[in-house]
Amino acid sequence: MLRPNRILAVILIACLLSGSVLGGQAPTVEDQRKQRCIKLLESLDSRPQSSVSRVQSVPFIDLTRGTNQQAVAKIQSAQKGDILLLDDDVLRNSDLLKAIKASSAIFSIKSPSADSTQAKALLESPIGQAQTIIALPIDAHGVNKVFGTPEAIATGQAKYLANQATRFKMLHGSQLLAVPELGRTIAKKISEAAIASNTGMFILVAHNIGGSLVFPDGSRTSVSDIYRLLQSTGRPGLVLSCDTVHSDSVQSASVLTNAPLDIRSIADALLALQNGMGTIQHPVVADALTVVSNSLYSAPPDVGPRVKIIAFAAGGVLFLLAGIYFWECDRQQSCRG
Repeated sequence: MLRPNRILAVILIACLLSGSVLGGQAPTVEDQRKQRCIKLLESLDSRPQSSVSRVQSVPFIDLTRGTNQQAVAKIQSAQKGDILLLDDDVLRNSDLLKAIKASSAIFSIKSPSADSTQAKALLESPIGQAQTIIALPIDAHGVNKVFGTPEAIATGQAKYLANQATRFKMLHGSQLLAVPELGRTIAKKISEAAIASNTGMFILVAHNIGGSLVFPDGSRTSVSDIYRLLQSTGRPGLVLSCDTVHSDSVQSASVLTNAPLDIRSIADALLALQNGMGTIQHPVVADALTVVSNSLYSAPPDVGPRVKIIAFAAGGVLFLLAGIYFWECDRQQSCRG
């Protein structure tokens, strides 16, 4: 669909071209008409071309200043699209972390105390051609490696994840790392991808346990290491997993998630990002976070492997079958077993 400015430009150009067939007008009148058309075209070209879908600037909520009580009040008043600004003192404060987890805000950014310069620079970084890697299992072996569930009872989890994988595959240029590769770990492949020549935003979906990212082949890296690699090349990035705010020694200007995230909502958010960025001229990280946060929602409060015990009798012997109801992320790092 042509935008109003473009329609007007087409009309003005037609106005200029029509002069060659309007022989009945005096030359001076025709010259004046052409000059008016040219001036209008120049004024259209000089107007800033903003997209109708442009996302407004993301508001910061600075938790690095003031008392704990003031910080808690700010956290409780935060909206979903707000970004919490944190420093090391906040990340070491269990009371504030508890409040952050219950907050409506989806994302935080690590920042030096009382200095939002790096965070602002990150949000203004162009996302370019984003690269998305999904490092989640799709079979019982991978579920065992990532979540510790015995393979004998991991079929349901694997089926659920395989279903979600089909949604992730709808993302243009996405890469699913779900099975081991001989001689090269998934952690190694992800680290290499993070520092590749591609300067577009790097998005990683993986399982997080207290800052440690666990992959389907059993290999690991950390949230901090991923951001360190990205920052070494000046590349913006986003680790989409649960509670990355609990990561240790994370670098400044790192985007952190504040609570457990529903894996289906992660797929929805990335699809929304793919569709939304096409309507924004020169999208930046702030645009991406706003679009993603609108689709993300937290996993239920009892997240962790939820276990339903099914009892049945066979040959006079009572068996207990633990059917693990899977969710992508853990609660208080309880998904190990």
